Amino acid sequence: MKMPQKRHIVVFDLDGTLVDSAPDIAGAANAMLVELGAAPLSLAAITRMIGDGSPKLMERALAAAGLTLDVADVMPRYMEHYNAHATRLVKPYPGVIETLAQLQEYGYRLGVCTNKPYEATLMVLEFCNIAAYFSACIGGD
Repeated sequence: MKMPQKRHIVVFDLDGTLVDSAPDIAGAANAMLVELGAAPLSLAAITRMIGDGSPKLMERALAAAGLTLDVADVMPRYMEHYNAHATRLVKPYPGVIETLAQLQEYGYRLGVCTNKPYEATLMVLEFCNIAAYFSACIGGD
């Protein structure tokens, strides 16, 4: 029996791994909070809230702002803010583009799996000039 050829695949998270997107995420969260009548939170505070998807981020931000609203009610508007902010300040971390190019040169197939919604993920990958490195992309939605 002939053994199947090995496939070399690397799958990356996006936010906080390949790109620094915290300023744009914070911009969207703060736009939502201000719209709801709350004071904006610091970048550091919001950065600590990132990591479990947009609904969890908004749950944490609402609680930190002292708002007792249903996350499901504010998510559509938050996503509008996020889609408007997604590529204002995002940038790949130093060495990311070179690393992706090297992995691709070595024959690795690359993918992204993230909590970020798919359309926003594509916007960020394109904006950061790294979309062409990935043959697969899975978003949080």
